[in-house]
Amino acid sequence: MLRKILLFSLIFILSACSSPAEVGRQLTDTESAVLRLIDSEQLYASIQELTKEPRIAGTESERIAAAFLSTQLEQYGYEVDVQTFTLQSSTVDKPESQNLIVTKKTTDRLPSTDDIIVIGAHYDSVVLSPGASDNASGTAVLLEIARIIKDTPTQSEIRFIFFGSEENGQAGSQNYVNEMTADEIERTIAMFNLDMVGSADAGPLTMFTVDGMPNTATKIGNKANVDLFGETLSLASSAQSDHSAFHNVAIDAVMFTHFPLEKAYHSANDTIDKLSEQRLENITRILTMSILELIALESE
Repeated sequence: MLRKILLFSLIFILSACSSPAEVGRQLTDTESAVLRLIDSEQLYASIQELTKEPRIAGTESERIAAAFLSTQLEQYGYEVDVQTFTLQSSTVDKPESQNLIVTKKTTDRLPSTDDIIVIGAHYDSVVLSPGASDNASGTAVLLEIARIIKDTPTQSEIRFIFFGSEENGQAGSQNYVNEMTADEIERTIAMFNLDMVGSADAGPLTMFTVDGMPNTATKIGNKANVDLFGETLSLASSAQSDHSAFHNVAIDAVMFTHFPLEKAYHSANDTIDKLSEQRLENITRILTMSILELIALESE
């Protein structure tokens, strides 16, 4: 996330309400069954694979990471659409990057809502950094969510997007949005962005929107956190990640990250040993619940 430390807002507001936290509710059988599938060993295995070397936009290391993710997703039973794009400002020999797009289509036996739900994370990193927190953590969580809800019936289309080149001007998400049709933009009801979601040394989990205002995505994310943990999440303002491109075309979008950021941010010290297993599991639960909540709402 480019220059996040300087540009993150320091003023937090509560996302859904300012009242004391509610007690987490009893989960439905479907929610419990899906959440039981979360595997922390799988999360760490993905991060271990991704952090073997820096994944700089437009380099062979980024393409190797993309190949790993594609293989995993295909093993889960998905078809992977590779969206290649040219980097406008790059010093590499082959200035191309790629987004990986996986679509979980609506269940045939259910009436479709025609709505699209997007959940994304960037898988590139900065120079010299293995990028465990930024952003192998978000990438691994996204991969795990795709795995555990593969067989969950849905009336809404769910798109899992692994963005390339976030660290190079958010090029991946901007390219994806540029390629969206007017119909796709109109049908997309929420975008959830995962960026730096596993550091043990960073501050509490926080939601960020471009304008600092709540929207459909923040309300659903906050409700999921209350239902699971009995606490509300704070909301602040930042445009410094892949949610920004979606906001700019009037799609309700939110970024989840831990703030204040960790000391290892954008450094060679951003390694897997700095991550928290509990935080990785928690954000996987929160985002999975958010998707299940939206599906449930759209089914009513």
